[in-house]
Amino acid sequence: MDSNKDSRFLVLLETSGNQQYIFSTNKLKENIGASELTYRAGTQWVLEVVSKLNQTEDLENSDRLRENLLKEELNPPIETSDKPIEIIIATSGKALLLAKNEETAKDVINKVTLRALKEAPGLDLCGVFVDFNWNQKGDLVKAVAKVYQKFQKVHSKISSPAMRFLQLPILEQCKNSGFPASRLVINPEQKKVPVSQISWEKQQETQNSLNRLNRILKDGRSK
Repeated sequence: MDSNKDSRFLVLLETSGNQQYIFSTNKLKENIGASELTYRAGTQWVLEVVSKLNQTEDLENSDRLRENLLKEELNPPIETSDKPIEIIIATSGKALLLAKNEETAKDVINKVTLRALKEAPGLDLCGVFVDFNWNQKGDLVKAVAKVYQKFQKVHSKISSPAMRFLQLPILEQCKNSGFPASRLVINPEQKKVPVSQISWEKQQETQNSLNRLNRILKDGRSK
């Protein structure tokens, strides 16, 4: 725990190269799935981690995301509660949070980025944090500028996600992504084709994305 009671930590998690990740292929199914994974990186995965750290009811409900973030029982204000972390922004590909201590800031970054590595290979997600004085007027505004500056500095030193998929020894290429294939799948012509892990994970999220958007549309019509 941080010894300075006035100290807080501003956490930024953000994806980069979204256009390249989503439109790296002309396959609509993969485009939709990639967009869903980008969305989840800044919303669902962050919300689930925060809910566990705060020991509150699960925040993850994409249909009611804005409403849930405004509910104090689900997202308690950090200055008036004993919870270790508060969500400021949670949107597609980006999350901004306030943490009471450095350990919590590191924990949320580690857990969300690890999940991205497992569930969204190829997605460029980076997380950083800066500390600031909670009771110093204007310090939070300065911290926002500092955290984005730190993000740019840290992200510039990280290898491209493409470096995770080296092709030596020589491997069969996925025709959709150009990355090394990890499996064979049956295509609509009933032929076995090599598919990379990146393309596979994108394809698996297509229906989830369509289901989420349909729920949002139905909810909008019912109001």
